[in-house]
Amino acid sequence: MISLISLSDIPIRPDTYFRSQYKLGSSLSSNPRSGICKVTHLETGEKRVARIVTKSSRDYRIYEHRIRSEISIHLALDHQNIVGINEFFHDTTHIYLIIQKVSGISMYNRLLKDGLHSEQNCAIYMQQVFSVLRYLHKKKITFRDIKLENLMFSNSSNSSELRLVNFHLARILQPGEILTEKVGSPYYLAPEVINGNYTEKCDLWSAGVLLYVLLCGNSPFTGKTERKINESILRGNFEFSGNVWNGVSDMAKDLINQLLRVNPDDRMPIKDVIKHPWLSSVIIKSPSREDSAQYLVNLASFQSQLEIKKVFLKYISTFFLTNEERDDLFELFNYFDTDKNGIISRSELKDGFYRLFGTRIKKLDSEIDRIIEEIDLDKSGEICYNEFVAAAMGKQKLMAKARMQAVFNSIDKNSNGKIEIDEIREALTYFTKNESVEWEELIRQCDLNGDGVIDLKEFITLMLKN
Repeated sequence: MISLISLSDIPIRPDTYFRSQYKLGSSLSSNPRSGICKVTHLETGEKRVARIVTKSSRDYRIYEHRIRSEISIHLALDHQNIVGINEFFHDTTHIYLIIQKVSGISMYNRLLKDGLHSEQNCAIYMQQVFSVLRYLHKKKITFRDIKLENLMFSNSSNSSELRLVNFHLARILQPGEILTEKVGSPYYLAPEVINGNYTEKCDLWSAGVLLYVLLCGNSPFTGKTERKINESILRGNFEFSGNVWNGVSDMAKDLINQLLRVNPDDRMPIKDVIKHPWLSSVIIKSPSREDSAQYLVNLASFQSQLEIKKVFLKYISTFFLTNEERDDLFELFNYFDTDKNGIISRSELKDGFYRLFGTRIKKLDSEIDRIIEEIDLDKSGEICYNEFVAAAMGKQKLMAKARMQAVFNSIDKNSNGKIEIDEIREALTYFTKNESVEWEELIRQCDLNGDGVIDLKEFITLMLKN
């Protein structure tokens, strides 16, 4: 169960830290109490997004709880179609959450720019959306704001992957909890959200609306006022009328019908949605054997690394890779993840390699078992996206000098040029669920001069060491 992070567990920084690390860009929000703005990381030049809560604001308690919830949720998530975070901290006046910025446009703007997409492309998009929802719901998280505007393309390519953004309304559900707060976007609200009595199944309704809009360009429920829209939603009547629907398959219409059921108990469960024939028709492109062979070599070499280096590599892949770098491995990860739950099981990894290289690779079964054991840093029994990226990406990409400096600085909280044991424990605890971790022993592995701390030279030596 995901627990809500307390303010005392959020790293505290000097009041000068934010301005020393980031150049402030244009605002992305009209709300001065919970501002969102573009920022540039000065050390790497990367474009990011900052969500900033002002402690002196009138509604601080509301926004403080929301940003703590957003941080807690992001720390628990590791999915290829969810935008990641770079860091979070607070000072005497503000709380900051720094989020990865995607270079592509929103699905809403893509629809305005290019018009309707092919049904095949819509199926590809929705497969990614449902993969995210299955992943979130398994972790007892409801997003509560599925809509075109919250789905961003990772880059400007027409074939780029989607990223779900804006988790400020997402909510961690306690066992048996019923939500009552009316939040979300008018056209996408589920009937039970309007009535103030709902669970994570509200996301399935919103996804049904999203699919309808993608296929025809209009909302299934309309009205001149919010009240009229609500009345239309509560009635639950919609039609596949107009010429645009003539070319849409019956399978696509069936999925919409399965999702837009007024009674949430009548909606198709997410585990069955993933298996729906319309989504199953999506053809997954096979990665090249040459690239896959190199990634297999990288995976095999990962297991021989020092334990602390493995955890550092996951920390880097989570917080310090650009979306473009992460996209390099999306195709391969998606190829292995056959059940589209956002994680790779032991059997999926083996089956993926068998499909790529044939049965001759079965001779390496025991080696693949060892690889999985070593990659699975959080000991969940499965491989999440950032674990996969940390192990499969080539060392030369991960170890750029500017990146190593930025990683070191992010852990060195008191900016004294040394990484101390408490700083390492604070930074890396989220990346290993191994309760028996001996942090002192891990530090001794890279403390070359035996002074009990790690300086920049020792850190770089550790990371570059074979």
